[in-house]
Amino acid sequence: MGSERPLTTGTSAPVALAVTDASSRPAPQSVPAGRRGVRRRLSPGFVPRNEILHRLYNLAVVIPITIVALPFMALISLALFMTQGPSILHFGERLGRDGRRFNMIKFRTLDTEAQRHSREGALPKDSGLETPLGKFLRASRLDELPQLFNIILGDMNIYGPRPVRPVLAERELRNNPLYGMRFHVKPGLIGHTQAYMPHDATRRLRGKYNYILCTNPVDYRLELWLCLRVGMQVLSRALVEIWLHLRPRTPRHAAAHEARRARRWQLGLRSDTFNAEVAVSGISHDRIVLSERLSPPLPERTDLIIRIRPAGIRKARISLTEIGPVEGGYAYAYTPCNDVAVYMIDRYPMGEPAIPPRPPKPVLASFRQPRRQDSVTGAEGVPAK
Repeated sequence: MGSERPLTTGTSAPVALAVTDASSRPAPQSVPAGRRGVRRRLSPGFVPRNEILHRLYNLAVVIPITIVALPFMALISLALFMTQGPSILHFGERLGRDGRRFNMIKFRTLDTEAQRHSREGALPKDSGLETPLGKFLRASRLDELPQLFNIILGDMNIYGPRPVRPVLAERELRNNPLYGMRFHVKPGLIGHTQAYMPHDATRRLRGKYNYILCTNPVDYRLELWLCLRVGMQVLSRALVEIWLHLRPRTPRHAAAHEARRARRWQLGLRSDTFNAEVAVSGISHDRIVLSERLSPPLPERTDLIIRIRPAGIRKARISLTEIGPVEGGYAYAYTPCNDVAVYMIDRYPMGEPAIPPRPPKPVLASFRQPRRQDSVTGAEGVPAK
């Protein structure tokens, strides 16, 4: 299914060598014994211990999964045929091991205009270019199911770096020569960055994780555990998306969902202009709701405080713009000030990764109740615990 053409840019030979010639790249440095366990606990690696056994392992796992998934793929195909016509599958050109090109199979979830908009990068969020069932399939990750056949055909593994388009690989290789490490192994249906990072995580951050994993050997126990967790999350997310599509969506439901996010992560705002931390009563992708209006003028920069397990915090630097009163409080539009803020908001309150992190344990006292100065963080208001 895949061709043998190496990745080339037509103008820069070193880019082609960075992908296809393993000997042109320095070997990974050895890891000290004290830190080897730290890297191994990050995630199972991508490097097979034995090529033949690794191939047999992938087939032994993916064939039963494909048999079980066939009825679901048939139902999805029928629904797509009824809503968008005979164009059910999308075959996208991707780069595999050693830069070989192959066609990655997905359910088609975008209209024809999406290809032009996503030619130079990922499709923007809320682009509105999805087919009638596209948004549901993309949110639930069910559009990736046909890639099981890519694994059977030998283009991909169950676990590995996600396949990348040639145009994006050429651009990244110019900026980061070590990006080519990902082409030493086969791409995967499940990747660490896909499972644990939100969609808007920067390519630099994703590249760092992939570099570590492309130099670590496979740990089959951890890999099977990760596959099980991803499978359970995909199933539960699909059921949630079906429920959200069946019930009528009203502003009251949206406000309750925003409030639930803020309550689960015990969100707050901190700024030099505030006397104490201000509790956030609701959050969505584009607005924050407070129980009362902030005293003008608004600070130029504000820290959104996100409480995580076991008793720590994460900060996302945002800027606020006043919207006005809404049911249950006062709304402000917010804009993340940097890539770290985008990552923190999408990972924690928005829960966008395939395996989202668990929120902290609920506090016994009311979150809005002011307390004395926190001995851990030094901030007034609710302690980090």
